[in-house]
Amino acid sequence: MRSERELLQGADVRERIYGMVDDAIDEILAVHCPDDKHRDEWDMKGLRDSVYVFFDFTIQDLPDTVDELREMLSTEHEKHYEHKEAEIGSDMMQ
Repeated sequence: MRSERELLQGADVRERIYGMVDDAIDEILAVHCPDDKHRDEWDMKGLRDSVYVFFDFTIQDLPDTVDELREMLSTEHEKHYEHKEAEIGSDMMQ
């Protein structure tokens, strides 16, 4: 784990952010798509609301499994991060 000093000195934070995002995705999925529930019992509204609040994007079509959903959310976050980085520059993202 990098220190705050490294982060403040401009060390690349992308890896750390992706790790935090993966943790957030796991928490969201545990709440709204628990392992002991069938897909038909998932809390779709809560899932969509949480994704929007945490990641500022909406999801439309949901995959059939939690693993596919986790991968989709991670991929979508990466796209949004890269788009934002292209908009404001990697120095500002640091």
